[in-house]
Amino acid sequence: MRFFQVALASLILNVSANAFAMEGPVYPFCVSASCGLIDRSGNWLVKPNYSKLVPSGPYWVAERSSGLVGLLNARGKVLIPPSFREIGQFVDGLAPAKGRESENYGYIDASGKWVIEPRYFGARPFHKGMAQVIHNPKNGDHLTTEFIDASGKRAIPREFLVNSSSASSVNGLSLVDVAAGKEGHSALIDRRGRFIVPPRKDQYIHLEKDGSIVVRRGDSEYLVDANGKTLLQDRGDEAMIRSVGARLVFIERPGQGVG
Repeated sequence: MRFFQVALASLILNVSANAFAMEGPVYPFCVSASCGLIDRSGNWLVKPNYSKLVPSGPYWVAERSSGLVGLLNARGKVLIPPSFREIGQFVDGLAPAKGRESENYGYIDASGKWVIEPRYFGARPFHKGMAQVIHNPKNGDHLTTEFIDASGKRAIPREFLVNSSSASSVNGLSLVDVAAGKEGHSALIDRRGRFIVPPRKDQYIHLEKDGSIVVRRGDSEYLVDANGKTLLQDRGDEAMIRSVGARLVFIERPGQGVG
């Protein structure tokens, strides 16, 4: 399971918004599969000595052809030599990472020091002081997940089962599964662990990237708000409510069309 995978083409300008958020306009530029950093005038700030460069908060994660990654600051100075297998997104000074000799994830600071030791099967970036981590049970049961603070302590006093949705956490709300016998029932929780959408057997939850929440129960779909209140219901086996971004949704009703 990889929580940090970003493809880089020979010339990437679609990360320019991230680059401008750093100390001046800086761009990754690749020549014959070797990547470096250039400024706005096309001057090399970092010569093309890396196989991949990806923005990570105010930094750049730099990968060598060996597959090991390190960290550069906004202007290309080496902060961490390529010595990690993975470094994720830096938020509030911490990033999930996997060391050279370990199969587990922990959290490092910008110097490469382990702030939270690598003991997790998976780890996601922090968001407002809290991060989701994943455990791999030794007995072969479901993957479990918990939420921790920046010291590595539990921020929500219970574990859940892992929900497989790609958009599993948006705007402080997180999709989880709640154990019910040998099954997991989908649910949505807030930062305190309270159920916004309680677990239910015949339920599937779509948490859209713009924060829209769509719940499928039986033959109906529901659009709910961040408090779990139903805003819209659409009935039918093929009924569909989906986000189109900017807090807008489209509704498809068989035989009636789309609105």
